[in-house]
Amino acid sequence: MTVDNLGQRRGAQDVLPSVTGKPLRSSVKLNPIERKVLICLVEGGGYEGFGYFSFNGIEQRTLKLDIKEIRRACRSLARKDLAVYGRGLWTDDGEPAGSGYAATPAGAEFIEGKA
Repeated sequence: MTVDNLGQRRGAQDVLPSVTGKPLRSSVKLNPIERKVLICLVEGGGYEGFGYFSFNGIEQRTLKLDIKEIRRACRSLARKDLAVYGRGLWTDDGEPAGSGYAATPAGAEFIEGKA
């Protein structure tokens, strides 16, 4: 049993691993846009878990979703601990690449059906 920040008790089956250390409930619901964006982040993960994408990069990979929808979906996924925001990213050539989002291990497990 774990106790969340509201003092409510939960069984271990209700909690998934999380990057931030906060428990992630297995009852997380995603809308279709969030699901498409998370699939893009999971499938686009590069070497050793490095797979950050800008909003434009996600737009090119997700059948041309609107940038505003992608932005909302990424921020929502980050609040749900299924994605993580990264800033100050650099390319392999040592050039600044800005910021982006990547899937967390919990996000990958959610898409792969292990959650």
